[in-house]
Amino acid sequence: MYKMDSLKQKLNQETLQLLRGSLRCRNKLAVELDCSGASIGRYIRNNDILLTTATALNTMSEFFKIPKEDFLEPIHETENV
Repeated sequence: MYKMDSLKQKLNQETLQLLRGSLRCRNKLAVELDCSGASIGRYIRNNDILLTTATALNTMSEFFKIPKEDFLEPIHETENV
């Protein structure tokens, strides 16, 4: 067995700050992701992977007028293969 470095992405801190400061965007995300405002708050606190889905990224991109790629930063996790 060997270890393989897999690339995943999460939201960067600037994006999390934008989300914390915009109730309207959080509400829009709740509608688009079909969840509650409380869930969106939890996703932001935990920098949950659900915020990196195509739907979430498109919603944030349209709302903030920022390219989707600017919201993300890579995280490297080592996994057993």
